[in-house]
Amino acid sequence: MANDFAIILADGIAGRLSGLFRELQNGVPFSSVLGMNLVGAQASGRVRQLFIFQCDSNDLELVSIFRRWWVVDADGFRWVEKWPLSQELAQSEKFGVEYPFIKFSTDGDRLRFGVLLGPSWYVSREGPLIPGPDFDLEKFVDCYSGTWLESKTM
Repeated sequence: MANDFAIILADGIAGRLSGLFRELQNGVPFSSVLGMNLVGAQASGRVRQLFIFQCDSNDLELVSIFRRWWVVDADGFRWVEKWPLSQELAQSEKFGVEYPFIKFSTDGDRLRFGVLLGPSWYVSREGPLIPGPDFDLEKFVDCYSGTWLESKTM
């Protein structure tokens, strides 16, 4: 039963994060999904697919080994069974720009995500989960500086 809850929780988090695709596609300057500024994100207005990866971790480590993955594109949001990236795509100039990604981990109480929206645009944030599953963006912190971020000023 705990495994079912973990899958439902991850699906819910990925579903919430999937809204970033439309924001990038529409070139909005501020993401209401992530609660941060998108000005300067190279993927803005150029995204073709957004990859969402759940890290294979039961804590908040953003490891590069993934448990599950989803794809968001013009056809919608979906979990995919087969690994969606080729080595060629991951090493191309399109990766991060036309093909950005979000990776996330959760311990069930908190969420940490890292977002690559271009070769020089990576941000990592952490904050509390609330029932739904949802997250309170006003309580998220920048993982590197440890400062509280105001969603309206980011």
